[in-house]
Amino acid sequence: MIDVMRRVAFAIVAGIAGAWVARVFLTVAFGFPHSAAEILAEPRHAWAAGCATAVLAWLAARSGLAMLGATALAGSLTGTAMVAVGCLALAIEHGPVDMIGVWSRGIIAAALSVPFGLVLGLVSGVALSPLDLGLTRLAARPTVSTTMRALRASAAWAVLPLGLEACIAERPVGASEIATTLAMIALVVATGAAIGVATRSRWVRAVCEGRIAGWSVALDDDGTRWLMREALAGDGAYRDGIVRTRWGRLDA
Repeated sequence: MIDVMRRVAFAIVAGIAGAWVARVFLTVAFGFPHSAAEILAEPRHAWAAGCATAVLAWLAARSGLAMLGATALAGSLTGTAMVAVGCLALAIEHGPVDMIGVWSRGIIAAALSVPFGLVLGLVSGVALSPLDLGLTRLAARPTVSTTMRALRASAAWAVLPLGLEACIAERPVGASEIATTLAMIALVVATGAAIGVATRSRWVRAVCEGRIAGWSVALDDDGTRWLMREALAGDGAYRDGIVRTRWGRLDA
C-alpha cells in the first residue's frame, strides 16, 4: 500500500509535467516551419505523451538508491516515448504527412533528448527522495496509524509540485485546470489523513487510560506497546473465557 502511494503521487505530478513539456518538445523537435509541428502540438498528443511520462514515472518510483537510477533511466527514455507517441498519432490521424521526414526528425530529436532527460530524471528522483525517505521510515515499523501517516505524507508532498504546475502549465489546454484540481484534491486528502491520524491517536490514548471496553495495551519484552483486543472464547454457552489478541503496534 505504501509503495502504491509513492508511485501514484509521483506519476500524477510527472504526468502533468510531461504533458506540458511534450507540447514544447514535440513542436521544437519537428521544427516550427514543418507542417507536422502544429499537428503534433495538439492537446491530445501532448496529453498522450504525458500519460507515457506518467507510466515511466510509476515504474521508476522505487525505494532507496535504486530510485535515482530508475528515474534517470526513465528520464532518458521520456523523449523517445514522446517522439514515438507523436509520430504514431500523426500517422494514424493524418495519414502519410511526409512520414519519412517526420520519423527522421523524430529519431534525431529522441537522440538529442537523452542527456537532457537523464538530468531531468535525476532531478525528479532527488525531488522524490524526501517522500521516499519518509515512507521508508514509516514502513520499517508499521503501527496502527502507518497507512494514514503515509497517505498524509504522499498527499502533502504532491500539493507543492501540483501547485507550481498549476501556475506555469497554461499549455496544453486544461493543464492548469487539471493541476489545480489535483492540488486541491491532494490538499483535502492530506487534511483528511491528518484528521484521521489525530482521531486514531485520541482513540489509542483513551484505550491506554482504560476508557474503552474490550481494548487494552500490553507491553512486549522489548518494550514495544501493542494494542490488544479482548473477546470471549468458545461458542454459545461455552463462551466464558477471555482471549486477548494483538490488534496492532502502537506508535512510539
